[in-house]
Amino acid sequence: VQKQGAAINVQKVLEFTLIHDLGELFGGDIGMPYAKANPKARELAKAFEAENQNFLAQFFGEQKSRYLKLSQEIMDAKRDEAIIAKIADYMEVTHYKAYVNLFSQADLDLIEPKLEAMMIKMKDAVAKTALAAFLKEWLNHVAKKSPREIVTGSAS
Repeated sequence: VQKQGAAINVQKVLEFTLIHDLGELFGGDIGMPYAKANPKARELAKAFEAENQNFLAQFFGEQKSRYLKLSQEIMDAKRDEAIIAKIADYMEVTHYKAYVNLFSQADLDLIEPKLEAMMIKMKDAVAKTALAAFLKEWLNHVAKKSPREIVTGSAS
């Protein structure tokens, strides 16, 4: 999206992705199908992740408040960079499921509306347009390829 002319801070996207994954370090993540079927479990999983972030913040010394601010911001992604980080997280899960041969059309049926809902929140029009085109191509690619092709880009 930055190459298309969007005003996106790539370093900030990377910070959000790393901080988000750190929050899942000690307890993993809740599965999307389960979270959809059990909203209470989803709510508790978010609280668990927030508590993990609070625990981890103590290891960031003088950067503790910055770390906590970023972790709170990624939990409630509003900034374009945080939204891109969340979208990348959903894509990563899909690629992992393909890698372990657990990928199915049902995964696409769950992820596509999530990606669209996040993309709608984007403020930068150039980023939104570029990301929409990229995600459309990616979803089409994922739907038509074998798990090995999705992960490696080749059939052999």
